[in-house]
Amino acid sequence: MTEKVLSFLILYVVMVTFGGVSQAATYLAEKPAFLTPCRRDDPGFEKCFTSNFDALFREYKDGIPGSKAVKSLDPLPVKRVTIAQDGKGPVSLNAELTNILISGGSKAQTKKADWKEKEETLSLLFFAPQLKVQSDYKVDGRILSLPLNGHGKLNFVVDKIAMAIKIKYKLRKEHGVTFSDIVEFHLDIKEIGGFNIKLENLFNGQKDLEDAANMTFNENWRDLYEALKPAIRQTCEALLANRVKAVFKFIPASYFIENL
Repeated sequence: MTEKVLSFLILYVVMVTFGGVSQAATYLAEKPAFLTPCRRDDPGFEKCFTSNFDALFREYKDGIPGSKAVKSLDPLPVKRVTIAQDGKGPVSLNAELTNILISGGSKAQTKKADWKEKEETLSLLFFAPQLKVQSDYKVDGRILSLPLNGHGKLNFVVDKIAMAIKIKYKLRKEHGVTFSDIVEFHLDIKEIGGFNIKLENLFNGQKDLEDAANMTFNENWRDLYEALKPAIRQTCEALLANRVKAVFKFIPASYFIENL
């Protein structure tokens, strides 16, 4: 065997070997034991289907093994979020949050999972007892008549939040299995039980003013929430759509529903 032929064979083996590994890592090739393919003609289909989502949050809170796109889900790291809200209402501001950590998602419960096969839609209702947000912040504007211009640490706690998600998908067959690619994703915040916010260094170290402002925010939390709701909804929708699309792309739909 000549040196050129030997070199070519070695190169070919390397390409096939690493190509195979790369291809296998594009999806979850082995169904985890905690997911049950639900039968569409089973009277307990909705209960089975719902339990799969709860198991997904719980078992993969630290990320999905083998997936580069789906890492930690709880806490959920987010690099940057911007909020721009101008208006004549109680809130008018420009804010930037960075180095964000959102925790509590793994304790979310799926209250309802409605799958319509012909329409290729999936409607989900989630309830989380509590979500905590920690981040760095910069803010400039006005909240509840208080002028703000500061930067520092933010701590934000939301209690009893219910979110409705509607997904439109398209089935795709690849690697001999069926996937559901999300083409539309809509989120609506149905209800929250309350929230508590703390902005540190809000007035460049003037602690009395900072404490008074945080107290005002929390005493009037519902007015503040209603004013910020469109921006909060849009931000939550963008963050979750990105993660859910990655999950659906990596985990075959046939692991959730039998004989798709």
